[in-house]
Amino acid sequence: MPFGCLSEMPAAVEDRKLIAWAATSLAPFAVPDDFTDRVMARIARRRSNPRLAHNSGLRLLTAGPGSVILIASGSDVIEIALRASHSVWEYAKGAALFTVKAVTLLSLAGKTIRLLLEAVIKGLSLANSFVSPGFSSGSWL
Repeated sequence: MPFGCLSEMPAAVEDRKLIAWAATSLAPFAVPDDFTDRVMARIARRRSNPRLAHNSGLRLLTAGPGSVILIASGSDVIEIALRASHSVWEYAKGAALFTVKAVTLLSLAGKTIRLLLEAVIKGLSLANSFVSPGFSSGSWL
């Protein structure tokens, strides 16, 4: 609320007092005695059945509007995200290792080709020095 609306402040305070009174006058929420056992049993069932986790991931990808409900319920979304991030990380490590090996291999190949070309050039210059200076390509025909 901006400072220019000081005239609306008493009404806002009264609204908040009414909300606070309504919240304190509510009956306490009673959790069933077996609530924890039921929740933990559902978690154990999901963890012990990998097909169920796969199916929930498939539903997440294909359900469309149902995916909003799946996300809101928290059904294996974190596990799916962790598995996906683990897979992406493994692919990234593999790609980095491949890149390092490819660069090393290309560097070694370049050095080998350079040495080979230097040897060929040195051999050609040596062969050229053996040819007499008066030799022309048409004289032996």
